[in-house]
Amino acid sequence: MAQNENNNDTTPLSREEIDDFIFATDEGKINLYKLIDISPTSSVADVVSHYRILNREYKYDLIERGMKQENYTYQEGDDLLLRVILAFKILMDPRKKAKYDSLIQSFDYCGKSSTFKLLFYASLFLVGRVCDVTYCLSDIAMNGSYKLLKDTFKQSFISSFRGVPFTWSRIPCQDMFYSVLPENMADIMESLVFYPTSYFIPMLLTVYPSYSVMSILKSLILDPETKQLSWTRFYYGFTVFAVRQFYLLGIEESLNLLRDKVKNRYLHNLNSKFWQISNRICSSFLFKSLVFSVLMSPIQVVFHQYQISAMTHKTAPNVGTFIKSIYYGQGLSKFFSPFSIIAAIGTNIVYYHNIILVDSIRDDLKSSMKDDE
Repeated sequence: MAQNENNNDTTPLSREEIDDFIFATDEGKINLYKLIDISPTSSVADVVSHYRILNREYKYDLIERGMKQENYTYQEGDDLLLRVILAFKILMDPRKKAKYDSLIQSFDYCGKSSTFKLLFYASLFLVGRVCDVTYCLSDIAMNGSYKLLKDTFKQSFISSFRGVPFTWSRIPCQDMFYSVLPENMADIMESLVFYPTSYFIPMLLTVYPSYSVMSILKSLILDPETKQLSWTRFYYGFTVFAVRQFYLLGIEESLNLLRDKVKNRYLHNLNSKFWQISNRICSSFLFKSLVFSVLMSPIQVVFHQYQISAMTHKTAPNVGTFIKSIYYGQGLSKFFSPFSIIAAIGTNIVYYHNIILVDSIRDDLKSSMKDDE
């Protein structure tokens, strides 16, 4: 079944071969690498070796031969078994494997050591801090001036590490939310519950040490003049934050829907160069980060500046009036600052890589625990 891995055959796939892709992946819902439990970075030779090991135990070749008999009666579970067999056929053929790899556009670190992953995660964390601080400061800088960014970047970068424990405090609660809610709603619920943390970290970047840590936390609910409880401050700030989070979810879901639609069209037209390029673009971190950053930029500017203003006002300012004040005082370009968008793109790219790295490190830990047992 194996072929030369260096085969550069560019013969178009037949309709029957494309139908095999569609069935094996269940219309793109199944990852063939996960189905046969092998790394996406595996070569054709690795897949062949994996097949031979499993075939000695499960006799895939005999099962396939039996399924082709005219008197064979399909049973429950045969679809899954047939998908496994087709997965091996696709991934052991260099031409088909190349097509499948272009379809899924996978990006992972399965072929890297755990040490490399940890070191790379640490470096990404520092890069992410730089991008995040730059992004936040450029949003808040008034009148298009980046003097604030230049003068306070160093202090803000150091202060940003004070927010790390607050970010990590959310991690233990994530699994709890994911166990009872759909993934997207779990993300929303987590962010709303930890709204004070999301408020607190940007404050550390911009007003610390002018304001103490305790003053920043108190500003959530205390009137800065009377020092009395003012729940309207929390209510308005929370409302702006909630709208931001649901808008963020809407953008995320729309981009994922676009990616899946394009991927599905490419799956049904694997010989099409147009859909191949479209799939590559829509699956890339750069495209997703660019669109996401442009669409989120106005909301982020309002959110960050609203937080700063809410701290120094007796009552939280009216959101509509506040947006108008940014537009008339700083101009429309403030909402789409190129500098801010570039920083946001960097932040998002780091974020997407971090998700893959964390999942990969978690899988490594699970594998090592199984090996120890």
